[in-house]
Amino acid sequence: MQRLIYVLIALTGLGLGVATYGGLAFSAVESATVALAFSAMGMTLAERTERRRSEARLDQGFQALARLLATNAKAGQMLSERLTTLTEADYSGRMEAIEADLSVLGAVVRQVAEALADLEEARDDAQGTPAPRAPAPPLAVEPDAFPHPLISPLELRAALDADRLVMHAAPVQLVAGRRAFGFDLVPQLLRGEDLFADAVEFMPRQGGEDLIRRIDALGWAEAIAVARKARSNRQNTRLFVPISRASLADATVMEELTEKLGDVEIASALVLSVTEAEWQRVGPREKKRLYALRKAGAAMALLDCATLRLDFADLKSMGFTSVRIDATRFLRNPDAYSDFHISDVAAFLKRYDVELCLTGIVDEQQLLAAAENGIGLASGPHIGRPEPIAKEAGLRAAPAERLKARA
Repeated sequence: MQRLIYVLIALTGLGLGVATYGGLAFSAVESATVALAFSAMGMTLAERTERRRSEARLDQGFQALARLLATNAKAGQMLSERLTTLTEADYSGRMEAIEADLSVLGAVVRQVAEALADLEEARDDAQGTPAPRAPAPPLAVEPDAFPHPLISPLELRAALDADRLVMHAAPVQLVAGRRAFGFDLVPQLLRGEDLFADAVEFMPRQGGEDLIRRIDALGWAEAIAVARKARSNRQNTRLFVPISRASLADATVMEELTEKLGDVEIASALVLSVTEAEWQRVGPREKKRLYALRKAGAAMALLDCATLRLDFADLKSMGFTSVRIDATRFLRNPDAYSDFHISDVAAFLKRYDVELCLTGIVDEQQLLAAAENGIGLASGPHIGRPEPIAKEAGLRAAPAERLKARA
């Protein structure tokens, strides 16, 4: 197109030169000069006009490109902010809550299915089909056949004065992976050469609060010493230490224990264990003292639970991280503990950050059943019996050996 314009300008200049030569009597040189000057001026004007148009188009293109880059920058900033939000968001708690809700929903679906099955059975009964055998009632907790311990309080007091009460360690295992989770400190009474009496044989059941407090204090001292030794050896340890209502009711004893647990690293290695029967009788003052121990860093465990129909929100606020039930009774009749299906009980407790522990595991079948139903912790004779601490944890000498060396 630009070439055509130049051709037209050249023809116009030629025509002007011919006109001046014929009409104005210009000489041939003058006419040629006029034609060349007109052509040069025309081409210069045309070139300048075309350059201005090109510069205008180029400027518009740069402006459009700048707007596009600004839009892309804003979009990239918004995308970066969303990615940062997604990266910083913690979905683990939500996923656990969703999994717990799904487990509860599964329990509801099972209950609906069971209700429909009952309706079908009732319809079959109405049509003359023989009714199935009624399920067995829930197992009742057997009453204690021995209201008094085999070892009298006087003999127990003499044994405490003679330093014959020792603490053994029984392992608590993670069901998944069969790894060690911690150790139960079990008080045992030395009665002879490698002969120990269990707690059920000497622990006072009516009265004897001062003896119970002494036993608790010995357990705490042993646990704190083991925790300090483990920390100095850079070992991770978790010790379940018994605590009784008799100790919780004594303000002086609890103040001393709170002071001893001043080190957060030592307190975090201890889990204070209380039975459900004593927890039900704990009053507001005792709970306040227990909450002070929780602030110090110690966790709590609820032992010997007769039911799982508990207020787990309250237990979580008090620092309970695990509850223990009898393995045989639970696996034989889970309805005696909870209204949920057996495979949903542990998931429901995890919603409150509470682990379910089966105690008294006697064989591999019970351990496999615990793994199949998602139960996290287990303890019992099949996993390990109480042994001297030196054999279990490798931290201190065995109590019996210390007594022999001192003798």
